[in-house]
Amino acid sequence: APWPRASLVAGAALLLVGAGLAVLLARGLLSRLVDAARGARLLTVERAARWRGPAIEIEAQLRAVETRGARRRAMALVVTSRVVGWSSSWVALAATGTYATPDQWAALITVGALVSLLASPIPLGIGVADGGTAVLYGALGLGAGRGVSIALARRMVTVAYAALGVVLALTDRRAMRR
Repeated sequence: APWPRASLVAGAALLLVGAGLAVLLARGLLSRLVDAARGARLLTVERAARWRGPAIEIEAQLRAVETRGARRRAMALVVTSRVVGWSSSWVALAATGTYATPDQWAALITVGALVSLLASPIPLGIGVADGGTAVLYGALGLGAGRGVSIALARRMVTVAYAALGVVLALTDRRAMRR
C-alpha cells in the first residue's frame, strides 16, 4: 500500500517544519507576527504592546546560551520517551506473533501519533484510542483486534504509572509528617 510510505514522508516533512519553526522563533518570528498583526489592524495598539513583551521574552529565552544544555537534555528525554514507546509497541506486537514491515512502522508511528493526539482530551482515550488504533491496524493488514489489544495494553501501562504515582505521593506525605 502506498500510504504507509506517504506517512513516512509526511512525518519527515513535519520534523523539518518543526525544526524550521524553532529556528524562526529563536530569530524573532513571534514579535514579527505581533507587529504584522498590528500593521494589518488585527490587534489594537494596546493588545499588540501587551503581546510584544512576552513574545520578545520567549525569543530571548530561545536564543540564550545558558539554556541550550537544558533544552538539549529535554529533547533527549523526549526522544528517549518516544523510542521506548515505539519499542514497547514493537514488543507488544511481536508478542502476538506479528511483525510489521518498515512501511507499516512508519504508518504506525506517524498516524499513531495523530490517533494519540485526538484521544488525549478524553480520559484514558477511551473509545478514541481503541477505535483509532483498531482502524489503523486493520488498514495496515495487521488486524483490528491486535490494534485494540495494543491500545488496551497501553492503557494498562498508563493505569500502572498512575498507581505508582499515587503510592509515591502517599509515601512522600507520610515521610513529610515525621
